[in-house]
Amino acid sequence: MESSSPDGTARNDLNTWQEIADYLRVSVRAAQLYESRSGLPVRRLSGGKSRVWAYKAEIDEWKRAWEARGHQISEEDPETSNLPEKEEGAASPATKLSPTLLVSVVALSVVIAAIAYLYRPRQPFQFGVEERSVVARDRDNRKLWRHGFPEPLQVPAYSTREQWVERGDLDARPATLEFLFKYVPLKFHEGAHMELWAFTEDGRVKWRFVPGKVVRAGSEFSDHYKIDSFSIVPAEGAVRTPLVAVSSNHAHFFPNQTAIIDGNSGLLLREYWHSGYLGHLKVSDLNGDRVPDILVAGVNAGYGQAALVVLNPLTLEGASGQPAGSSSQIHDPRPPREEAVVRFPRTCTAKSGEPHNRVSDFVIHPSGLDVHVSETHRDDGPSLTYTLDRNLKPVRVVASDAFVSYHSQLSRDGILKHAFDPREVEALLDQVAVERKP
Repeated sequence: MESSSPDGTARNDLNTWQEIADYLRVSVRAAQLYESRSGLPVRRLSGGKSRVWAYKAEIDEWKRAWEARGHQISEEDPETSNLPEKEEGAASPATKLSPTLLVSVVALSVVIAAIAYLYRPRQPFQFGVEERSVVARDRDNRKLWRHGFPEPLQVPAYSTREQWVERGDLDARPATLEFLFKYVPLKFHEGAHMELWAFTEDGRVKWRFVPGKVVRAGSEFSDHYKIDSFSIVPAEGAVRTPLVAVSSNHAHFFPNQTAIIDGNSGLLLREYWHSGYLGHLKVSDLNGDRVPDILVAGVNAGYGQAALVVLNPLTLEGASGQPAGSSSQIHDPRPPREEAVVRFPRTCTAKSGEPHNRVSDFVIHPSGLDVHVSETHRDDGPSLTYTLDRNLKPVRVVASDAFVSYHSQLSRDGILKHAFDPREVEALLDQVAVERKP
């Protein structure tokens, strides 16, 4: 068994950027470039210090795949390195040309390149918002098009970390790209509806989607919903045409809708209702069955626990089950169709004053996923990172420095009657509830 430090970090893994860089035999800067640009599997703890670690086995697997594609690990920029080198002694074609002809060829090449650059098709690369419009610009920051909305936008909403735009193939024609834009009206908090808009690459409106509907769960909830996260589901395997998955939570209460939309038309195809905010949505084929899985995470209101739900975009429906007699049970005549549900235990720190813990983020990697669970309402507050394998089996849990400090502070204040013990964190793995659905 691997030995652990007080926060649960395995000592024989790579626990700093310097250790990761040394293992790759490159500089720290090069290792960070490989992580940001080439998928080097580096994990992060949520919290203020943003600590990192990596598994040697995963680094080795990534390195083998990288080298199998003809690349080499080097100090150079991974986006520009590994170009084939000219063999020593090989004559360059240019050396066989006369100086006059060489100058003419170079000049002609420059002219052709300039013409190609000036008349190349320009695609949207970045987006910005103004008071009533969204503006698309190319890589050179030149404006391509502008779309005006009838009502002003809530401009500060677009300066947060929340997702508001995504580009990809919506109509199964890879030669063209489409764009999803989250429309946040200025008067959203006065009842105006948030919407998801789809644009063609030249700025034409393809479709609009308004999330939510009136549902009942003890009482009736209005159709006023906030779009939290969305993603394009590519046409792969059993998914014949592109889809769009959208997770939206009620503006004031707990009902959450995960909707599957036809990518070409914007029509609602199916929906799944969950009691509790699911603000994080990602797409990945977890089990290798060639059907992309929809992973949504946040909190289960009835259980008061952080939750991760795995859904099949072709079959999802119904409403999540809640404890018997719970007032948070959403009424739906259809039974819930989920691939799996994972609930993470509340620690003593959350039980000391929080109604629930919650998933603040999760990261999918080759061997599984890391789920960051916050024990308070703050994203930079005390948290734990659970590592699950591709079958959702919990294999590791690590407490952040903020969690250890917060636990110690509660102990000093007399709110908790025991001091922090690393074994308390290790025991949480056995309390993770994993429900695989047939």
